[in-house]
Amino acid sequence: MIRVATVFSGIGSIEHALDRLDIPHKIVFACDNGDIPVEYDEKKELSKIKKMKTKVEKKKYVDELYASQSSKQNYVKKSYMANYDIDNDDFHLDIKLLDGTSAACTSEAGVNLQVSNNSGRPNIINLESSLFASAKCT
Repeated sequence: MIRVATVFSGIGSIEHALDRLDIPHKIVFACDNGDIPVEYDEKKELSKIKKMKTKVEKKKYVDELYASQSSKQNYVKKSYMANYDIDNDDFHLDIKLLDGTSAACTSEAGVNLQVSNNSGRPNIINLESSLFASAKCT
């Protein structure tokens, strides 16, 4: 089974493609702030987050940071959550505050397919190609 992680996830085009190709997968996490503007000191906030012990504690902190600075709805998140089987604790709002040192990034529990957009540069796609052997292409 492919373990998928996306940043700048949007409405989930990679996830939709995997569904359409009938490729078994599990969404490890998704991340998109829905273009909600927030201002913070990135180094200071990330330093605080890295001292927190659990993934849930870190996510709650970032969610509260966004809520304290904007009342805008994240319609990207709403759409994504409605379309894919993902726990709210696994949808993150800010890539800059996503702590990649957590247990979710270890090899045993890790990610086989990571997709992101790199601000006008080519997309980053890391995958284990052998996991696509079950793809049903017609």
